[in-house]
Amino acid sequence: MPDEYDAFRALMRKINKVKLLRFIGLFWLLALLSQVCVAQEADAQLYQLKVQYAKSLGLDTLSHIVNQAQLYQRNQFFTTLAEAYLPTTANKSSSSSETLLVRQIFKKTPQNISKARLAALQQQMDSVYRQLQQGTLFQKLMQTCSDSQDTLLLQRLQMPEEFETHAFSMRAGQYSTPFLSPLGIHIIQVLDRTSGPIEPSGRTQQSVLASGQNHLLLPALTETLKEEFAFQIDDQNCKDLMRRGESDRVLFTIDGKAYTGTDFAKFQSAHIGSLSTVLEQFVTKSLLDAKWHQMQGQTDLSSGREAFINDLLVAEATQREVIIPSQEEIALQSYFDTHQDEFRWPQERYKGILIQATSKKLAKKAAKLLKKKPYETWESLISMRYGDQGSLHLHKGIFARGDNPYIDELVFKGPDADPDPNYPYASVQGKKIKGPETYEGVPREQLAQALQEYLENQWEKRLKSLK
Repeated sequence: MPDEYDAFRALMRKINKVKLLRFIGLFWLLALLSQVCVAQEADAQLYQLKVQYAKSLGLDTLSHIVNQAQLYQRNQFFTTLAEAYLPTTANKSSSSSETLLVRQIFKKTPQNISKARLAALQQQMDSVYRQLQQGTLFQKLMQTCSDSQDTLLLQRLQMPEEFETHAFSMRAGQYSTPFLSPLGIHIIQVLDRTSGPIEPSGRTQQSVLASGQNHLLLPALTETLKEEFAFQIDDQNCKDLMRRGESDRVLFTIDGKAYTGTDFAKFQSAHIGSLSTVLEQFVTKSLLDAKWHQMQGQTDLSSGREAFINDLLVAEATQREVIIPSQEEIALQSYFDTHQDEFRWPQERYKGILIQATSKKLAKKAAKLLKKKPYETWESLISMRYGDQGSLHLHKGIFARGDNPYIDELVFKGPDADPDPNYPYASVQGKKIKGPETYEGVPREQLAQALQEYLENQWEKRLKSLK
C-alpha cells in the first residue's frame, strides 16, 4: 500500500507541475499578445500624427496629391464597373495589388512639338542620364533639370502605358533609361514598391483593371457601354477625319450627346498615336466619362479614398523629412562624424601601402620615405624618387585580413606569403584602423539607410512631443 500511495503522490506532483507550466505559458502568451496590441495601437497613433503633420504643411492641397486622389476615385469607379459587368474576370484579376513610390526627371513635349525641339530634349535627357551613371544624385538632377518635382504613389491605369511598363518592371532604387510617353520624356526612379493581397478597405486598394489585363477588359466594357448609352457613330464623318486629319463635324453620339472633331482635337493634343488609335481611345474615354457621371449620383465612390489620401500624405511627408535629407552630402558627412562608432568593422583593417621590390634595401628605403608623409602623396613621392625603373611594385588601399598574403604576413602576423619571383622583397607603411575615417569610406546605401532610420526616429519623437 505505501508503494502505491507514493506512486500516486508522485503522479499528482507531475500533473500539478504540467498545469503550472501550462499556466505560465498561457500567461506569457497573453502578455505577448498584449504587447503586440499596444505596439499596433502606437503605430496607428503615429500614422495619424504623420497625417496631421502633412495637413498642417498644406500637403493635401498639392496638385499631384489632388490628382492622385481623383485617379484613385476613378479606379474605384473602374472596379465597381468591372464587378457589375464582368464579375468573373474582375474576381480573377483582383487577387493582388502593387503600389509604387516613384519620382521622375521629366521634360514635357507638347503635341505640336517640332522634330528639332524633340531631338534637343532627347539629347538633354541623354546627358542627364549620363550624369546619373557618373554618380550625380537623382534628387539634385530632378530639382535642376525636371519640369516636375512630384513624387507619385502609383498603381496601374494612373499613368500612360509606356510609363507603367517601365515603372512596374523596375526594382526599388533602380532608375530607368530615358523614354518617351504621350506626356513627354521621362527618367523615373522607383523609391519603394509594395505588393500583397487586397482587402476591400485596404489603404492601397487597386482597380480591378490594374492586373495587367486592362487591354482585355476595356474593349469588353466599351462594347457593353455602347449598348447601354445607345452609342451611334457617323462613319462618313469619321472617314473624313481620317482623310483630312481634322474635322468640326459630329463623330459620334452617346446617350444623345454629340462629340465633334473639335472635342477630339483637344483629346488628341495630349495623346500620341495614329489617328485611328487615338480615336478609339477617345470613344472609350467618352463612354467611361458618361458612366462616371451617371454613377456619381448612384454609388458611393468615396470609400477608401480618405485612407488612400492619408497614404499619399504620409509618403510625401516622409519624402521631405527623411528621404530627401538623407541624400544630401552635408547631411551624410555630418551623420558619419557624429555616429562614427556605428560603422566600425568587426576586425581591424590596415590603411597603408605594400611595397614590393627587387631588393630588400630598396623596399625598406621606399617605406621609410613615406613615414610621416600625407597618405594621399605616397604614390607621387615614390614616383618622384624612383621614377619608372620597374624596380618597385605598389599596392595602396585599405586591407582586411585575407585581402593580400603579404599584408597578412607583415601586419596581421599570418602565415608567410609565397615570394613573388619578380619582386621577392616586401615592406609596408601605414596603420591599423577600426573603421572608415571619412563618410566616403562607408557604402553609400548603408550610410543613407542609417541616416534615414535616424531622421525617421527624430521626426517621430518631434511628432509625439507635439501631441
